[in-house]
Amino acid sequence: MALMTKVYALEQACKALDSTMGKEIRIMSDNQAAIRAVSAAASNYPWVIRAAEALNILGKWNCLTGGWVEGHKGHIGNERADEAARRGAMLSRLAKLLPPVTSAESKAHVREVTLEKWKLGFNTDKRFRQTKLFIGGPDKAIWKNICKLSRERIGRLVRFVTGHAYVPQTKAIVQGVEESADLQCRLCENDAETAGHIVRKCPALSQRLFDLLGFHTGADIEEAAALAEFLDCADIVAIEDEVRLFPPFGNNR
Repeated sequence: MALMTKVYALEQACKALDSTMGKEIRIMSDNQAAIRAVSAAASNYPWVIRAAEALNILGKWNCLTGGWVEGHKGHIGNERADEAARRGAMLSRLAKLLPPVTSAESKAHVREVTLEKWKLGFNTDKRFRQTKLFIGGPDKAIWKNICKLSRERIGRLVRFVTGHAYVPQTKAIVQGVEESADLQCRLCENDAETAGHIVRKCPALSQRLFDLLGFHTGADIEEAAALAEFLDCADIVAIEDEVRLFPPFGNNR
């Protein structure tokens, strides 16, 4: 192995100087066996043949000489070569400690780190209060679930989840009204008729919520199809239709 390494070093030295022409070049080695190997008339080892050919090509365009220098005797060039070899060996050992990583693994890691940063931003941001009632954080599976729905269902689902549903509270905000009796939920008369109340708290709708999602209060956006069906309830559609027809929303659908 040591002989092969020294011969390989001779080949690489020649390649590092392959663009040099018309110069006096002297290549020294502290391994006599390597010198004899590349100086032989023939060899059965491909790595020796490659090094000998590299030396011949370099010598064709330059005045090339070589020789032996005793190692570990303070010769500057030899000491620098030994130091470079030690650094290379250290890098080689470090490389062996790290398992090979495929392209797929790298992409998966990037996606994982990006998703974690996205979740951190979502959870620490003071905005998105309405959305956080339904979504615990970014999740690719959520979109896969939602994109299968019809356009009308996606629209209503997104409006309720983001707090932009056509409900009396939205109308009051647009009109600049802070308090109004019209904000009272017409279905249960227990609380303000907001998107969050309709989906999560309204007792008049709790049984329908249980039938579709399996619980009386709260909603999990992963069950987007069932939640969209819940929002198709005639009472909810009627609420949106009534508010939607009221200015400034107009009657656009």
